[in-house]
Amino acid sequence: MHPSAAVRPTGVTARLVAILTLLVAACGTAGGSAPAPSTPTSPGGGVAPASSYHSSPRVSLLDVTPPAQTPAPRVLTPHPQAVAEARAHPVASSGVRIAGPGVPTTGPADTPAQRNAALTTVSTGFAGTTHDEDVSAWDGGGTTNEDARPPDDNVGVSPTTVAEVVNSALFLYTRSGSLRASASLYSLLPDCWQLGSHTTILSDPVIEYDAATSRWYLTVSEFSEPSGGWAGGSCGVVMTTAATSAVCSFDITVSASCWYGYAFWYNQGLLYDQPKLGYSDDKIVIAWNDFNFYGGYVGEEAWVLKECDAIQTCDLSGGVPGTAPLHGVQLFNEDARIFGLVPAQSLSSTTDEWAVYNNSDPNLWETTAHPSLGMIRITGTFAASSIGWSEQDVPMAATSIPMLAPQPGSSVLIDTDDDRLLGASWRDGLLWTTANDTCEPAPGDYQACARFIEAIASGSATAVLPDQQWDLAAPSTDYYYPAATFDTAGDMVASVTTSSASAHPAVSVLSQAAGYAGGPNVTQQVQVGSVDYLDTRGNACSPADCARWGDYGGAAYDPSDPHGAWVVGEYVTGDTIQEATQENWATYIQDVEASGPSSGVSAPGGGYVLDDLGGLHPFGDAPPVTTEPDFGFDIARAVVLDPCDSTGHTGWVLDGWGGLTPFAVGGTAAPPKPVVSGYWPGWDIARDTVAWCATVNGNPVAEGCTLDGWGGLHAWAQTAAVLPDVPCDKPAGYWPGWDIANRITVIPGTDMGYVLDGFGGLWPFNGAPVVPATNYWPGWDIARDVVALPESGGKPVGGYVLDGYGGVHPYGGAAAVASSDYPAEDIVRAIDLASGGTAPGLYTLDGHGAVSPAPLTGGPPALSISAYWPGALTAEDMITLP
Repeated sequence: MHPSAAVRPTGVTARLVAILTLLVAACGTAGGSAPAPSTPTSPGGGVAPASSYHSSPRVSLLDVTPPAQTPAPRVLTPHPQAVAEARAHPVASSGVRIAGPGVPTTGPADTPAQRNAALTTVSTGFAGTTHDEDVSAWDGGGTTNEDARPPDDNVGVSPTTVAEVVNSALFLYTRSGSLRASASLYSLLPDCWQLGSHTTILSDPVIEYDAATSRWYLTVSEFSEPSGGWAGGSCGVVMTTAATSAVCSFDITVSASCWYGYAFWYNQGLLYDQPKLGYSDDKIVIAWNDFNFYGGYVGEEAWVLKECDAIQTCDLSGGVPGTAPLHGVQLFNEDARIFGLVPAQSLSSTTDEWAVYNNSDPNLWETTAHPSLGMIRITGTFAASSIGWSEQDVPMAATSIPMLAPQPGSSVLIDTDDDRLLGASWRDGLLWTTANDTCEPAPGDYQACARFIEAIASGSATAVLPDQQWDLAAPSTDYYYPAATFDTAGDMVASVTTSSASAHPAVSVLSQAAGYAGGPNVTQQVQVGSVDYLDTRGNACSPADCARWGDYGGAAYDPSDPHGAWVVGEYVTGDTIQEATQENWATYIQDVEASGPSSGVSAPGGGYVLDDLGGLHPFGDAPPVTTEPDFGFDIARAVVLDPCDSTGHTGWVLDGWGGLTPFAVGGTAAPPKPVVSGYWPGWDIARDTVAWCATVNGNPVAEGCTLDGWGGLHAWAQTAAVLPDVPCDKPAGYWPGWDIANRITVIPGTDMGYVLDGFGGLWPFNGAPVVPATNYWPGWDIARDVVALPESGGKPVGGYVLDGYGGVHPYGGAAAVASSDYPAEDIVRAIDLASGGTAPGLYTLDGHGAVSPAPLTGGPPALSISAYWPGALTAEDMITLP
């Protein structure tokens, strides 16, 4: 329920109660008598002298902004309040998210629900490789072990190439799906065994593209079976390309001369299982599980390698098997306390590298008193010889071994393996990881389910988000081997295998909007298998009549598409070469557009979200900001575009003291700082500002008015000479000593507009016509923002008032619209017109940073966002492009 004039909503917060207690009188109607005055105090606690404020006009031509700070480099991280919120729910149980045509919202936590409903549009999709194709291409004599199953498939994406690795083969495709090159990994990798005749087996590959360095990384487990009947052994191999060049472009060649590798020392009698690789700005981390040849777990190994400008002369070149790598530090040496450690791909800038493991299955592995996610932060530098790590085991809902999955035409079950973590992606202080699990989507209906976990991983702050640990499930359907990553907007994109007793295994995709807590939107099948999977050779399943499925899938961040990511998954085609046992696995690669088509969201323009430190974050198709303020503390209050710049690429940020600081995007020169007539250093009292373009001596000049919390208006302009002529007439509503004026709007194309008080009252200034109050909540500071529509026929049309719960209320002659409602949660902060400037093109902003369309039907589409702070009220204001 949002506010109305007749009914007061339930769930009044302590803040509102305090406000009501302090108020001694209130307006009866908008435009009526002003609220009873009170004596304000400055932020420092002292009473503001009357002479320094509105009792007498104060004109200052100071061009001053808050004192210079020395902030840390701007890296988006979750607000500390998000950490506090997560820790308030230390043992929140895992929810079950039912896959299907949509997921209903569940309450206030689902604020980006509308945007989530618009996600998951499949774009380019194409078939990868198959078991039979690999055997036909490289294993005619059975010497390179291409006759392998299940397929361990993985995918990486650069601006020009989609790369797939499966078992021991590498495939390079164009982004439209044309095969560009392929090779057996045996032709690229160094042989780590140097002690005589042997047979080499490659398995468990992972490929990743690091956009920051323009390099590809590839890891694989190499196992050797020496002749003579004595025990074999294995090593872990890390490969990397040079930065893309004309000579060794990864898009052109798969020549071994363009790859540089290091084989970690050979260990006789051990199997190095599933080596996983992650990276940060200056570190590469590889981790794997050591097993003995009796199937017993020995422990976890992990190494940190130095990321160098010239890899081939640094940590991954040459080396002698049996020795430590050059520029390498070992973190763990057969640590039996840790199992299945997964380093994260760092998709935004960070010198920390994170690695996670599942510590939540009491039947298998749990070293804490409660189910937990083991989160390891790897810090330090090679230059300072300070590489080290710390671990925090944060509470999470327990997982368990997944159920075996039935198939429609056979009694052979699909083995869905165990519940170790399968992969991890990190971006801007948040981390997604996945695992197999068992859950109960309907009473008594236990199925294999796909566990998705989002966690805070920011400096020393770690926590599993309580509403972001859920099992993807559906009655009588199995979900297994999920893989997840981020797109640039912070949305999660994933793949998962689905099957049932009536449906062959299929590749499915899904996504979830940044910060949405209701689970994914539609789970969509992109490739369906045609037969059952009947691998009956050498499996270790129990019962014996089960077929082992792939050990993982893949999901890859796309550095050249802000709205999507790529995934790979496994299905089954008919067998044509091998022993007619239907072992012919196949892979499918899919581009998943989480927020719109690959060319960008099909919406008019976009805009910018202002955070409380002064940072500006694009949404939609707005270009990134290149020059912006960074005040270093919570003082930014509003953002306004330069009205004389038709591109929308320049403007100013208003701080709480009344200063205006320029910003610019796309390399555009920043505008000069305006001259302001109201500035109160040390006192957070400026609330909003508006601007229009005036013509002075034939030249365009930006000018406008800044609103203070008492309702006063203060002129500003680009030059001091213009300042005295800027119209900023004090509106009829004015409350000295009472911080109740919230926002200001100007009728587009004019210098007239309205001041909005916290009760919903509208107070005209500079000659704007009086408008009736259609929504007014006396005594309740709940009105958050106001926007005016352009004039029509020379007359104002009206506009919209936004309440803190998301209600959008028309005034004047504006048409009614459906509202974006956030029941019982005062979280919505701003409203603005969509590009184009007319209703029903409206967007609202919540305090977490989500931009949502209003109305729900007939209005503008959902837009991608570039920043989101779940649980924190960090977003202050928004502005849309012209």
